[in-house]
Amino acid sequence: GEELDDTAQDYLSRVRIGSYKMSLLITNLLQLSKVTRQELNKDVLDLSKLCEKSANNINEQHPERSANIDIQENMQAMGDTNLIEILLDNLIGNAWKYSLKETGTHIEIGQEIGTGHPIYYVKDNGCGFNMKYAQKLFKPFNRLHSPEEFEGSGIGLATVARIIERHHGKIWAKSEPESGACFYFTLFPPSSNNEAATDNSQEKRKNTVL
Repeated sequence: GEELDDTAQDYLSRVRIGSYKMSLLITNLLQLSKVTRQELNKDVLDLSKLCEKSANNINEQHPERSANIDIQENMQAMGDTNLIEILLDNLIGNAWKYSLKETGTHIEIGQEIGTGHPIYYVKDNGCGFNMKYAQKLFKPFNRLHSPEEFEGSGIGLATVARIIERHHGKIWAKSEPESGACFYFTLFPPSSNNEAATDNSQEKRKNTVL
């Protein structure tokens, strides 16, 4: 290493960064494939505890940051535990990431009651985005912020959307630039009670409304 000049060191640095990004992309693509294929188990979940677990994991991974994460108590949901954990890791992780530049990070996780069934949400005070481009959020490789601003592969929200599809729910977002973002989602709403819990049909996935 000491014998390499600045140009060679720069080349090696670029190779290491590129390798890291490729590894992250492959890992995320494998996860996207897994959540689409694995068997779905429908259970009653303590969503509040799952949110706490995800928030604690993020805090442990980033001890240099402090954040106020408010989680509503006694939230319950119907779904697959493993898939919902992945969903929450992605949504809470996004809220954490896009609040990085704020002096005080505040994340709120809770539920509202809409047309007789719970609507869950993850809200942050981060950089937000222009709603003009909201339709791109849940498509693979579509990002609203450059890699120089925030790292990422563009797979996380696509994975979340697939999980929501398998739970016969919907996901949508509301945001304004520099005013944070709020992601809403439903899981097995009443209209899906007559449908099979496991969605193995490509046609159903095509017809899911996000």
